[in-house]
Amino acid sequence: DQDTIVGGMAHMPQLQRLLKDQGVTFANGFVHTPICCPSRSSILSGRYLHNGGALNNTVDGNCYGQEWKNDMEQNTFATLLQNLVGYRTSYAGKYLNQYGIPGSGCFENGTECDRVPPGWDRWLGLVGNSKYYNYEVVVQKDKRKRIEHHGHNYEKDYFPDLVANFTVESIQTFATDKERPFLAVVAWPTAHAPYTPAPWSEHRYDDLTALRTPNYNASRQSLQSKHWMMRWLAPIDNETEFWINEVYQNRTEGLLSVDHHIQVFIDALKRYNMYDNTYILYTSDNGWQLGQHRLSYDKRQLYENDIRVPFVLTGPGIPHNVTYNNIVLNIDIAPTIVDMATKGWSTFGSRSDMMNKPESETLCKKQLGHALDQMDGASFLPSFAGKMKERMTISLDDNDHYVPRKDFLISYHGHGYAQCDNFWSCPGPPSPKDYHCGDWSNNTYHCIRTIQVDGEDSIYCRFMDEEHFGEYYDLTKDPWQLNNTYSSLSMNEQMRYEKRLEELRTCQGKTCRHKTLPAYTE
Repeated sequence: DQDTIVGGMAHMPQLQRLLKDQGVTFANGFVHTPICCPSRSSILSGRYLHNGGALNNTVDGNCYGQEWKNDMEQNTFATLLQNLVGYRTSYAGKYLNQYGIPGSGCFENGTECDRVPPGWDRWLGLVGNSKYYNYEVVVQKDKRKRIEHHGHNYEKDYFPDLVANFTVESIQTFATDKERPFLAVVAWPTAHAPYTPAPWSEHRYDDLTALRTPNYNASRQSLQSKHWMMRWLAPIDNETEFWINEVYQNRTEGLLSVDHHIQVFIDALKRYNMYDNTYILYTSDNGWQLGQHRLSYDKRQLYENDIRVPFVLTGPGIPHNVTYNNIVLNIDIAPTIVDMATKGWSTFGSRSDMMNKPESETLCKKQLGHALDQMDGASFLPSFAGKMKERMTISLDDNDHYVPRKDFLISYHGHGYAQCDNFWSCPGPPSPKDYHCGDWSNNTYHCIRTIQVDGEDSIYCRFMDEEHFGEYYDLTKDPWQLNNTYSSLSMNEQMRYEKRLEELRTCQGKTCRHKTLPAYTE
């Protein structure tokens, strides 16, 4: 839940000094769906939602549902690196929102509640959604697992610190055998609600005011041009504005722990002489809103502050202190990690004890190639070699080249309950006066987001509601998405976008990577 537009990275000096100054910042880093569990499932699998990811944050929506566990979870970047490349792996933090919750394969009597997803040697997985105190975790070390209960003692229980300490312990453990590479995922709950900072960072930013962007508390005229849910929003009053500022203060204070942990991890890598050979990728599962378009908090919408996220990379061969304008997505993370893990094969031979024979390495490369071909994303490592058409290290298809992306799909599946008038929680808001955020069943949409160098910068969206509503913004003219100009599009322009949108909604593997929106002609 960290944005790039409304101040989410403004108070993190270690992130700036140790990652951004030492690596590449992608100015066009996006998620293709602005919600926790679906985005995380795509990070792990490298696939768009329509190819097997979670549709929403519920078990019925495949958030840690049986379909996820039977299919996608068996083919994440972790299983590939562990099983085919010989990596040791560690995961610490929030996993998928329904993980370990009764009804998700974990039964009321506790059976199977300590399940560890495949691909992970060391595991510290939060049961359920984001918490900072009073929670349970599933822990696995040395193939022994247990469920731990944590309370409200800062030194013992503050979850972001527990995540950091476990990761440092993993680095220390992996350092005993430096011949075998490692993968460590750190998944803080921060800055998700309930926005709980560590005691040492509380009240650091009591005077901080959330950014008043041009679309903050947008006008009635602006909202009346948007989809049904937005037309319902009430103006932000003084009480709501005070609360928005308080949320921003707590989120910023909480992120100070994350910022500190970045320093802790790099110190540990340097202490064990592992830093120079380690890639570090920093990103988020979705953006955030603090009054933009009258939305007081949360995400779930098609607007830039919800879909743009931090994307910073450091490591071997990565240039320092530069910004790239390539479009990179959460679905690109899995193939990029696999690419990182296999870069050394051509020079150094197999990295896995399982592949000590040439024929074994060939088989593993073939299996990895098949897995990569099933992913919808693409490795962005070729960007740094100055070979924009360089093929990924592993691929079944010699014609499957890396092509810089010019457009991509954004999808969101609205969630609500029939007994609550299809609102996301019961009871629904009694009147528009009390409503500044939320979700409805009809808040389901698909968009094509287009960014072309020295050219088009737009978003075209179609809602799956009774109105079959459309939204369109030319961000070169309207960067804050204040005025929906869908009605100004000609029929030819609409057909152009609809055709490309349908291609992306049904794409799979390489067809998600190679086609692009054709230039418009009258």
